[in-house]
Amino acid sequence: MNSAVQRAISVVIVTYQSAQVIDRCLAPLCADPSTQIEIVLLDNASWDGTFEQVKSRYPEVHAIANRENSGFSKGNNLAISASSGRYVLLLNPDAFLPSLEAVFSLADYLEAHSDVAAVGPRIIDPDGTHQIGDAGWRVSFSNVLSYSFLLHRVCARFPSIFLANPRLLQAAAVEVDWIGGACLMIRREVIEKIGGLAERFFMYGEDVEWGQRMRDGGYKVIYLPQIKVVHLRGHSQRKSIDLFFSTKWLDAITRLFAESHSRPACWAVRLMLASGLLLRAFLLGISGMVTGRSTLLKRARFMWRYSLYALRLT
Repeated sequence: MNSAVQRAISVVIVTYQSAQVIDRCLAPLCADPSTQIEIVLLDNASWDGTFEQVKSRYPEVHAIANRENSGFSKGNNLAISASSGRYVLLLNPDAFLPSLEAVFSLADYLEAHSDVAAVGPRIIDPDGTHQIGDAGWRVSFSNVLSYSFLLHRVCARFPSIFLANPRLLQAAAVEVDWIGGACLMIRREVIEKIGGLAERFFMYGEDVEWGQRMRDGGYKVIYLPQIKVVHLRGHSQRKSIDLFFSTKWLDAITRLFAESHSRPACWAVRLMLASGLLLRAFLLGISGMVTGRSTLLKRARFMWRYSLYALRLT
């Protein structure tokens, strides 16, 4: 990639309690001193030494200390406002690029497709499995139905709130409605037109709402599953290295749906989500008992807990 395009790229990273992972995140970005991309890191009032670690080890990074934990949306908006690149890559501190080539590939795609607002890679767990929740379609009644009853799994033509169909993961590019904020590259001109991340979301759901706003603005959003980025899901929230459990994604889905639908429709969506999660709990439980895999049994218990939580949502 030529130097002009490199200078057009800004990587923005918002950290919170990220001292254990930030070196691995920054390593591929800072490996080549001749690289001319801009890196802006905003620390959300960490008390584990994240900011001091970055300042001492990475002088090339523009590090900003926030006096309070402003959350994901506001933190990224502040970091974006401090950057200057034509293409802005949002990158979580617990998301690890294989190399700078992944960044350049995302920028190349935007360079070649002027009608595309944002692109993102496939997000994978450390064991290489696809991390569902990295892309999907808008939170609508039909898409929640497709997700709940696994229609999107059996037929790639059925969109869902989450992209999970194996055939789509083999495609070169997939047009979606949103890209997960763990690793997302967007044009600055699009941010200037539609605005930044919605700050009414502290964490979770803001990337879905942003993507829907891009689509409503007439732009395309493209998922590139052949580019893969490792993500430690929920690093700043998890209390152990075990499987991560959080209900915030359910809160975000139902909140987004409720913003444009009636109360009866919201009740129906809650029931669909609860039923679909219960179905997953049953299938995972059976599979775990047959194979003897304890991880599947634990995931089944998680799905059961998610199902009960979905029923209690208001």
